[in-house]
Amino acid sequence: PESSIFLSDAPEDGYKKIMRAKTGGRQSLAEQKELGGEPHNCCVFELFLYHLLADDDELMSVKERCLAGQMMCGECKKHAGELMKELLDDLAQKREKCRDRLGEYLSEE
Repeated sequence: PESSIFLSDAPEDGYKKIMRAKTGGRQSLAEQKELGGEPHNCCVFELFLYHLLADDDELMSVKERCLAGQMMCGECKKHAGELMKELLDDLAQKREKCRDRLGEYLSEE
């Protein structure tokens, strides 16, 4: 529960979980800038890849900036966290909107 992001999580909780996520960053900031990150070993990049970024150009930009050492993990996490907050907020609004129709889909067998 502390690391999994559930579709029913509050938007702020999703943000906090991303901020604690494992990344593909290096041991130090200097090393990250010199060698770049490792998006193929990064949980945050996986969120971008599969859930948060629909635009392939934006996804490639994040990947390239990471590999080049131009984007630090904190910046990446903040971006992913904001996108996750938007996603969870949108889902919560849709869930609430449909709550009155729930009976149409539940059988009383």
